Amino acid sequence: MEANSSSTEYQERDRRGLSEHKVRHVNDHLTPLAAIIVVPGLLVANLPFRNAVVVAALITLSVVVNYTLFLFMTGNRARFVGNIRVASNYAVKVVLCWLLYAVWGPVWLLLLLMSIGVAIYQNRRDSLLAAVAFAIMLMAIHWNFGANTVFAWTEVGVEAAMIVLLNQYVNGLVKRPDPQDANQGQSTDPLQATNQV
Repeated sequence: MEANSSSTEYQERDRRGLSEHKVRHVNDHLTPLAAIIVVPGLLVANLPFRNAVVVAALITLSVVVNYTLFLFMTGNRARFVGNIRVASNYAVKVVLCWLLYAVWGPVWLLLLLMSIGVAIYQNRRDSLLAAVAFAIMLMAIHWNFGANTVFAWTEVGVEAAMIVLLNQYVNGLVKRPDPQDANQGQSTDPLQATNQV
């Protein structure tokens, strides 16, 4: 049965742990969350018309690209297409944060989503480095567009810590060995074990 693994499995599974299942899971959950974070801000924030058009175009492009590129993540192209997808997501989300931060506070959650997405694919060290980079990006964006008060910087400090700590939490959960793999398919549920005896 193991020979029937998905055609979109990556060759270096031990380094990144990518699979069609993980990419689909991230795509189906984090892409709509990104839209849910941005669209309300687009509707209620007092953005200049040009910025509003750019934000609307970017979030639409991001959703379309994520779902379209997923269709092309097959066979040998999977890693290349996946890298394009990740790079486009980083670029779009950083620009969205830059454009919306001053008028729509929840936009920082885009950086948290990127951090969680990285945590699912990367090893612990690379995941931590990416999370720290996202936390620094948040502080740089706040430096340019946020309030320069102790209260505001304390909030940003908490948000930056959340980006790093949730990244490591998710990474730890994803990288934990599956008990069923360790027991070669036998259930670790005590109720099922007693029923099998």
